[in-house]
Amino acid sequence: MSLGVPRDSLDYPSFLVQCRKRNTTLDGMDTRSRPDRDRDDWETHEWLTIGPPVWVSLSLLGRGTSIWRVMPYSEDDFDSGAEVCILKNTWRNSHRVSESEIYETVEGGPDGVANFHYGGDTVLPWIATSPAISVVNIRNMDYRINRANLLDIPTHRSIDRTPMLHRLILKTVGRPLWDAVDYVDLLKGFRAALLGHEKLCKQGILHRDISAGNILLAVGAAEEGKEGFITDLEFARLPQIRQTRTRVNDDGMETMAKAWTDTTRGLLMTGTVQFMATAKLNAFRGTPSAASFTDQVNHDLESFIWVFAYTVMRQLIIEKRLDSDSRKHIRKWFKECFCSLSIATIISNRIARIPLKLPISIDNDVLPDPIQDLLVWLDERVQYNQPANDRLAKFKYQGRNVILIDRPLTHELLLDPIETVISEFQ
Repeated sequence: MSLGVPRDSLDYPSFLVQCRKRNTTLDGMDTRSRPDRDRDDWETHEWLTIGPPVWVSLSLLGRGTSIWRVMPYSEDDFDSGAEVCILKNTWRNSHRVSESEIYETVEGGPDGVANFHYGGDTVLPWIATSPAISVVNIRNMDYRINRANLLDIPTHRSIDRTPMLHRLILKTVGRPLWDAVDYVDLLKGFRAALLGHEKLCKQGILHRDISAGNILLAVGAAEEGKEGFITDLEFARLPQIRQTRTRVNDDGMETMAKAWTDTTRGLLMTGTVQFMATAKLNAFRGTPSAASFTDQVNHDLESFIWVFAYTVMRQLIIEKRLDSDSRKHIRKWFKECFCSLSIATIISNRIARIPLKLPISIDNDVLPDPIQDLLVWLDERVQYNQPANDRLAKFKYQGRNVILIDRPLTHELLLDPIETVISEFQ
């Protein structure tokens, strides 16, 4: 049984990994008046990795993220028929709300959003006070433990700002967008992810890091609305986090309760530059409009468009029905659009909307006309989502005769043409 692992990787060593799960009992505490997350109890469960990591961050200065296929493991008992899940292993900022806490806030089921199982910060299990595995604790372990005891601060929380090792388990296993079996498969997965994003936005949760790696297709046959999903909510912006718990009343009966607390977020601007909205790129570069920039829903939706363009390019690069000269043009186009690390170059590229303009004529049997029409429609829509040139905006402010057309993207504006194209294929 391959468990979704390439057969040539089945001999890859497995690792036993611990992941913590928050105990659901609050012992009758008033969660509204005292949302004290540090009083929660924790359980530790073991998981066995299957095959090599699905993805590993190559950034030397990043969060050291790695993604693994895992299966539950209990007391030397490994059930090969158990459900395969996903383990995310990453280092997070100790003074920001964890990704697990954000996932716990999402209501309404897993449609369009990765199905969160549980997760938490890892601890040093052989020490009675269970201090967190953090850079500060590792470098000066005895000092940190003693200081935590003296100050009576829960030791699974870090005192100083420091990277902390965080693990979470997701029940939803995905595959990259460019692994779609056809364009209907791609569009349905993309639609489901957009609907999942809309669901989050209605709950006040803005993703802020839409990229090609954070939109995935479902594995195997999927129900309508579950063909794809978005994941990686670590940098999401939300006003409060919610944790649902079982509360034990005085009469011994159990009722569900919700604990709320304000969130502590970190970076004001986040994302992957190759997929960022043009307005956000301008803010990074420090244009006059940068001071007033804040992430909005339409910025995430513009990122969806660039991800779609990227996916179409990935499909065309490996298209065997194209001749060698055509593939050469496609590869050059791809490098121009998505391989630059220069913010100025990417902004110039996005203003011209080059990722949405095919560099050569492509036959319908290679790139179906409905997809080519969709690229044209997205090209027309994204230009009105982009900020006006700062100089033109200045002219407008001075009362000069300048017409600025501004129509921010909405979920409806993106979903309608996608629905149309899906119906054309069917």
